[in-house]
Amino acid sequence: MKWYADCIVNHRAKVALLTSLITLGGVVAGFRVGFDEHPRSTFSRSDENYRMLEQLWEDFGSDDKDLLIVLSGQDLFTPEAIGLLWKIVKETAEVDGIDTVMSLARIRRQGSFIFRLLPVSDTSDDRLARARNEAMKHPLVAGQLLSSDGRTMLVVLRLTDDTTMTSQFERIVADVRAVTQAAARGSALSVRVTGLPAIYADTLTSARRETLSFTCFAAVVSTLIAVLLFRCPSAVLITAAGPIVGVTWTIGAMGLMGEKLNGINAVVPALLLVVGFTDAVHLLVDIRCSLASGHTRTKAALRAVRYLGPACALASLTTAIAFASLALADTEVVRRFGTVCCCGAVLTFIAVITMVPILTTTRLGDGVIQTSIKDSAILDSPRLACLAVVLLTHFRWISIAAIAITIVLLRSALQLRPECLLTEGIPDGCETNIAMAQCDEAFGGAHLAYVVVQWPQTLSLRSPRVMEVTSAVHEVLDDEPLATGSFSLLNVLRSLPGSGPELQRRVGALRRVPPEWHRRLVRPDRQRLVVGTHVPNVGSTEIQLALSRVTRDLEELQVKHPDFKFWLTGTSVVASRNVHGLVGDLARSLGLAAALVFAVVALAFRSLRLGLVSVIPNAFPLLLTASLLVWTGHSLRVASVVSFSLCLGLAVDDTIHLLVRFNRERHHGSDMRSAIVRSMSSVGIAVVTTTMILGAGFAAMMLSSLPVVREFAWFSLLAILSALIGDLLLLPPLLYWCAPAAERSSDSGESRFP
Repeated sequence: MKWYADCIVNHRAKVALLTSLITLGGVVAGFRVGFDEHPRSTFSRSDENYRMLEQLWEDFGSDDKDLLIVLSGQDLFTPEAIGLLWKIVKETAEVDGIDTVMSLARIRRQGSFIFRLLPVSDTSDDRLARARNEAMKHPLVAGQLLSSDGRTMLVVLRLTDDTTMTSQFERIVADVRAVTQAAARGSALSVRVTGLPAIYADTLTSARRETLSFTCFAAVVSTLIAVLLFRCPSAVLITAAGPIVGVTWTIGAMGLMGEKLNGINAVVPALLLVVGFTDAVHLLVDIRCSLASGHTRTKAALRAVRYLGPACALASLTTAIAFASLALADTEVVRRFGTVCCCGAVLTFIAVITMVPILTTTRLGDGVIQTSIKDSAILDSPRLACLAVVLLTHFRWISIAAIAITIVLLRSALQLRPECLLTEGIPDGCETNIAMAQCDEAFGGAHLAYVVVQWPQTLSLRSPRVMEVTSAVHEVLDDEPLATGSFSLLNVLRSLPGSGPELQRRVGALRRVPPEWHRRLVRPDRQRLVVGTHVPNVGSTEIQLALSRVTRDLEELQVKHPDFKFWLTGTSVVASRNVHGLVGDLARSLGLAAALVFAVVALAFRSLRLGLVSVIPNAFPLLLTASLLVWTGHSLRVASVVSFSLCLGLAVDDTIHLLVRFNRERHHGSDMRSAIVRSMSSVGIAVVTTTMILGAGFAAMMLSSLPVVREFAWFSLLAILSALIGDLLLLPPLLYWCAPAAERSSDSGESRFP
């Protein structure tokens, strides 16, 4: 670091020019980074389940392109309601991007190819009452397009096959909502839009609006708090410039790599700003100490890079290793997230270690000289030193308590289970969520799960065994409490004209049915059909239990019919399963990262003792946050796991700075107690300052209406506060307790009253 410090000071203009050019290039390349336009990329995996889902899409069409219009009211069989339905069906069919429209308006009366179920012109009370009675018993309508109480009706819009981009979903959903709102204006009926396309569209809209806006809002709040603490705008600019440049470089690198922002890596800028800002504050505090001691700006910057550069480098290395461990995950999006964060940690370190000394040696450094360290923090050096003395006085009891509490927290944290919802990325009170809840109550769910049935080539669709096995699959799904309203080709056949219970005799009548109806249910050319069922919008844990029960029953059915094949699939099924696994991947990778970090600390300090000492202070914030999730009845979600990554990076960063300062004091001849007290009184200022500034920023983000943003902010705030406890209250007594007895007995005791 001495060579790098000399290079920055002696060639300041050249380094500044090179940094500016790289930053400009990062800005230009950063414009290539946009939001991921492929909604399936979040849950896509190279496994058998996803391949079976792709096979379902190929055979029967994509099941994530059904947009649902939910009509609800006290009576849907009135002239007003029927007129509204006809108007919505007609106008939505003209929306660009809509392929087909399925509703009661297209249903024929049971046993007829000609007569419609709903009247077109005759809307007398008797005709509507008869239509209602027939609809409640119709095999294509009851439980599918009309709820059992007759108060909720669905219109299913199938989007065109070329609709694959999120921006396309966003436009189509906006157009459909405009049509439905205009049609329902002045009506007593409620009309809402939901479905997976709406979730895709609302997630993109929310990410653009809420995530970015509240990140900026949090940055503004943090800046204001920093100005109040430092009482020097130039000091705030110096500490913020490095992390901002580092994030700019990282986003530019993402642009060059073709990386897009998604629900996972959208938090990368916040993570890197936190880690980079922590190192920048440590550097600035050291610079202000040197300035207060009478050193020039150049000398102060040179000393900061020489003495704290290795600590910052080690902290960035451990953070990069922690993120690099995510590359071992099974989920592609997690691997890419780890790669981006690893590169970003390195780039942010280079930016911070370059920008802080360069800016300090400019006129901005004049403002830093004019303020003292005492004015820049709420807790000044004497108070932190007194706190250290108190902790060391009772070091043995505090250390034992810390270990015991950590063990208790570990037992609680092990009970934490992953959980996810497909609607996590949209506000709770938005139209999509409200309509989704209506579908859950009226139909058992807006999402669909499918069982694909493949019969042997020796049989045909007209075979009684095919009908028998399909009926058995219906029974399996009907026996599952979480599944409601199974639907298949059998429903279509029951609606067709014919006599007798043998449905296979009606297969020939399918040629009279619109192709889009049976094409989605059966492929005779491939000996396959599907049985669909509604599943509610509940957590992935409950969904996985239900899927396990259905899979077990299908395996039993497979034993009875070994020449048939069955598999359970569907976008909602695979997405729930894979996102559930994504959270698990993040959690397992985080555990591996923690182990690697402690190993790196031990190797870097060439001391197994210091490596072991760092375990409790760094594990404590993670275990405390995880235990609070368990105690409050929460589960492990994507937002909480990402906040754990932030917590680990921040805690390790502060721990390394404290240990580096401790070794520095010991190298200068201080006894054990004095070295710990002086490390606390100097480095502790930066630790408290960064915690207050970052805490204010995350507290501001808790005002967001987006659940995922609120959760990330809440857990991050909790994590950095618990990291403060681990570094300032647990590390000093543990460090003193684990020291050789001979070193403790040789203390002079002068540090008792600093």
